[in-house]
Amino acid sequence: MLVGQRVTLRAVRPDDVPVLEAWLADPALWQLTRDAPVAPRPRADAERSWLAADPAVASFAIEVGSRLVGACGLFAIDLHNRSADLGVWLGDAVARGHGYGREVVGLLVDYGFRLRGLHRLQIETLVTNAAMRALADGAGFRLAGTLREAAWVDGRFVDVLRYDLLAGDPGVPPARAG
Repeated sequence: MLVGQRVTLRAVRPDDVPVLEAWLADPALWQLTRDAPVAPRPRADAERSWLAADPAVASFAIEVGSRLVGACGLFAIDLHNRSADLGVWLGDAVARGHGYGREVVGLLVDYGFRLRGLHRLQIETLVTNAAMRALADGAGFRLAGTLREAAWVDGRFVDVLRYDLLAGDPGVPPARAG
């Protein structure tokens, strides 16, 4: 469990899965990602996906108070190169715009660098996702490149931006020796 001032990142529980799956089916959310729209799936399949132990994934439910508001994590964790991708989404529309995402990204950066000893974190987001671009910029990530017209979203191709942050960058907590 990772505890911030206003948000808590905790393990995903079985009772979270129906809510998380409903949010993933929301076109307003998946149009902010390069993922394909999510089709409904049996609860057992969804639970296996959300609750499976995978060394390349560290996923968390996001809570504000005791209310589930989204999910986040590090994925594509590469222990040889000490890198991972960072992702965050707030499924609860009421929770958006209050700075929770900024706090979540800070907790994940601290977790990745200080607690997991990673060297590099990466965020990929659509050029049209202004909120995620602002989170990346605000957390000190640098724009590393543009994947031109790499995502098909809402009937058109859009660019994907790739941001990165290194353990030695200014303002990053020191990593464990590893």
